[in-house]
Amino acid sequence: YKLDYDFSEKLYVTGFTGYENDQFGAFRERITTSLGIGYPIIDDDSYSWKVEGGPSILFTRELPGESYSSSINAFASSLFKWIINDRSNFTNKTIVYFGNRNVIESKSALKVKINGALSSKFSYDILYDRDAPLDRKKTDTVARAGLLYDF
Repeated sequence: YKLDYDFSEKLYVTGFTGYENDQFGAFRERITTSLGIGYPIIDDDSYSWKVEGGPSILFTRELPGESYSSSINAFASSLFKWIINDRSNFTNKTIVYFGNRNVIESKSALKVKINGALSSKFSYDILYDRDAPLDRKKTDTVARAGLLYDF
């Protein structure tokens, strides 16, 4: 869940809480909370680019049955959107958590409208966790292709 509150045209407060469960990646479960300040660098008809930063806490369960370990970090994020034309757009969200635990998440997606309410979406995610357990890979990638129907 992400919530933004605008103070002015160039400054906003952002808060995020999320839960992830990954049986094959660098961790088993993670709860993330963060609170920060955001600044829109570009905001026009074709491009949008925002940067955000602030403190965050990661609660991570490395393996099933273990308890959560917490780490206090800082985060920096980049949110980019390019409206290529009226039928397609490209987005990229990159978040870096640094401090007690260093994590990088990057999610890129291309959405193309097929007709009316039907669209296709292709995405590629990269997750790097420097502190992954020894039996798990530090870098995890996921490629997706899907159909979307807008109501």
